[in-house]
Amino acid sequence: MLEAMANALEAAAAVLRRHAAGLSPAPGAPQTGTLTEQARRIHRMLGERQEQMLPLLAAAGEHGATAGDIARALEYDPANATITLNAMVKAGLLRKDESSVPYLFRLVPELLTVGDTESDGPDKG
Repeated sequence: MLEAMANALEAAAAVLRRHAAGLSPAPGAPQTGTLTEQARRIHRMLGERQEQMLPLLAAAGEHGATAGDIARALEYDPANATITLNAMVKAGLLRKDESSVPYLFRLVPELLTVGDTESDGPDKG
């Protein structure tokens, strides 16, 4: 019985390894895909509003954008923009610069390079 369980666990581990290999590229491999696809690799549960914010943050580049900038560009409530951006920080998609007021939000470096070369949202602004 233990041998049967061990065989089943080995088979399950092999399936999980195949799935994991499909989700994440090998270390050092170039990242491919749109900005949204790259963001989903970091955080699978990317929301619609978060997805809309990504190209705006990519366009802001290293300078970053405030919650007010994002809210105006999307015609969105500033308080809700702040909540959404903070959730993106917590999810590992953004960095928050608290040394300036208002706070600046920037894509994490892995996404910033993708955002420099690709666009996958409507151009608003």
